[in-house]
Amino acid sequence: MTDTATAKVKSSLSFTINRRPDTVPVADRAKLLADPGFGRVFTDHMAIVRYTEGKGWHSAEITARKPLMLDPASAVLHYAQEIFEGLKAYRLADGKMAMFRPDANARRFQQSAKRLAMPELPEEVFVGSIRELVNLDKDWFPSIEGGSLYDLIGECFESPSGALRPVPCFGVFGWRTMAGTRISAPAVKRSFACARSA
Repeated sequence: MTDTATAKVKSSLSFTINRRPDTVPVADRAKLLADPGFGRVFTDHMAIVRYTEGKGWHSAEITARKPLMLDPASAVLHYAQEIFEGLKAYRLADGKMAMFRPDANARRFQQSAKRLAMPELPEEVFVGSIRELVNLDKDWFPSIEGGSLYDLIGECFESPSGALRPVPCFGVFGWRTMAGTRISAPAVKRSFACARSA
């Protein structure tokens, strides 16, 4: 695959994949994964989807993990106008990656957005962004017993606003961290309803 490719999600929206050119070296990654803990080690990539009033959801991409650029007047900083969902990806016995009920997380993400008068991200785009991250950063899966990859998807208001109101410009950002031993091995084995990654 070239550095920039387009990955089709089962919707009208496509994700442009911009691979990080300076990924963490294998030896360094192995050291980080020896004892990842939770929320201390992050993978190479993140997902971004933007929403503009009148245009809808657009500019979907998987790109190198990086800091977010927010205006100081962004509503997320002053009114906490932000939502998020978290779910885990597991390594199955056959070596493939799986996610546990990502569609349920997608629907809950939509319900949260509706409550805060925020645009609702289509379920297939939510699941597709996680699937692309799982496939791209699968080498980051911790080999320790009970380990998993924890995916976080958040939506927040990006453009400046001095008031709390339905707003015209949002961004959805997805990133990944190591879950370490936060979930025990027996709990992983009980997760029968998994959606296999492509």
